[in-house]
Amino acid sequence: MSRGEKSVKSSKIGRAASFTFYFLLFTFLSPLAWGGLSASESGGPSVRKAVFLSLLLPGAGEFYAGDIKSAKSLLGTEALIWTAHLGFREYGRWLREDHRAFARVHAGIDLRGKPDSYFDDIKFYASSYRYNELTFREDGPEARLYPSNAWEWDSQDSRQRYRSLRNNSILSYRCASYMIGAAVVNRIVSAINAARIVRKSKRQVRTANSSNGSVYDSLATKRPRHKEIQHHLVFVPSCLRGKPEGVQFSCSLLPPSRIILKVRW
Repeated sequence: MSRGEKSVKSSKIGRAASFTFYFLLFTFLSPLAWGGLSASESGGPSVRKAVFLSLLLPGAGEFYAGDIKSAKSLLGTEALIWTAHLGFREYGRWLREDHRAFARVHAGIDLRGKPDSYFDDIKFYASSYRYNELTFREDGPEARLYPSNAWEWDSQDSRQRYRSLRNNSILSYRCASYMIGAAVVNRIVSAINAARIVRKSKRQVRTANSSNGSVYDSLATKRPRHKEIQHHLVFVPSCLRGKPEGVQFSCSLLPPSRIILKVRW
């Protein structure tokens, strides 16, 4: 197997490994956002809907849950990721066209019908004759050979220049594929964050309702005490019938425990 074929094969294996990694990451982390959910949840934002919206578009679940700041941050991150993806792909395409045109001029290659491994082979060997010689020595009769005049570089510097262009093109396409993985991770992060926001909101609502219920219970238990105080204060003026006629007593009772006693004469 030539060095070009090995490079192409390793590149395919790398892409497959990256896809597998991000798929497993998505599979195992997504349930974290769904943890603790029950089908009986009702009232307020739905955790399931928030997770679904975030997986569809990062930031949409946060916007649905009411966290506008987080929604803008995640949506901006998504826009940057896809901008970088398109930029890397376009730059890789430019470099691909450049290195092939450069090889046609400086190595005398014919671009028609050539596999991708061919363009890797020509960056490692000065000529097709040298390639055939070394490959046959390594693989024997099973070696894949090129015609003796398939290519021949005019100088070592030209081959190194082509190699640099070729490697940068491959790296740019690889970075573009990494951006797709980043978009997947961004969706998972957004889904988990949206679920957390909705659950936190639901806990706050339950806490507020529980606090209101305890206040109402407290007021209910204090009402008899207020009545007793009221009866006692109403009884005060009757005890003061011997006082001057200009003395007036007035009492106002404000819940839960404020009592105002006014005396005028």
